[in-house]
Amino acid sequence: MKKEVKKSGWKKTALIIGLTLLAVFIVLLIIGFLQSNSNSKDYYTHDYFKVASIPGWTEIPSEIPSSYSYIPNNAYTSEGISITITLLPKNSEINLDSLFEQGVETTKKIMPDFQIIESPSEERFGNVNGKKVIFTGTSNNISLEFNQVYGIKFNVIYTITYVCPIEKCLYSEVFTSLKNSFEAIEP
Repeated sequence: MKKEVKKSGWKKTALIIGLTLLAVFIVLLIIGFLQSNSNSKDYYTHDYFKVASIPGWTEIPSEIPSSYSYIPNNAYTSEGISITITLLPKNSEINLDSLFEQGVETTKKIMPDFQIIESPSEERFGNVNGKKVIFTGTSNNISLEFNQVYGIKFNVIYTITYVCPIEKCLYSEVFTSLKNSFEAIEP
């Protein structure tokens, strides 16, 4: 009888080990599946563009039509990224240089201490050929730096602006990642 008990105990142990190994294998498969899906980019998609979602950031509703804002989930910062689109009339003759000049005039009215830190230079963001400019100014008594790219595609002006307190720009890499993922969509 003792031999039968030992055999039955061994079978039970083998069964438990087998089930445990199967459970571990299933858990590893699930983890692998979740990791492979978390590495794929989720996108915010709008009528005229799509852009990769930013881990740790939230897209917030904007009061301005055709403007989309993104802020870090850490609400105690003056940093953020905005994307603005402006539809142009058919056969518009506006170009990037005239767009810059208009932007400077408008910004000087809003921010009297406006200064250009880096003059416009060619920059591609996503699938848009455009320009990049860096400027500073004060808003709500905070001295800010504005890193901006802008371009025209499909008769739409696309502007992406990263705003941060001067010399405290913690999310420059996030801005670069967002610019690179940007895709203008033909209306």
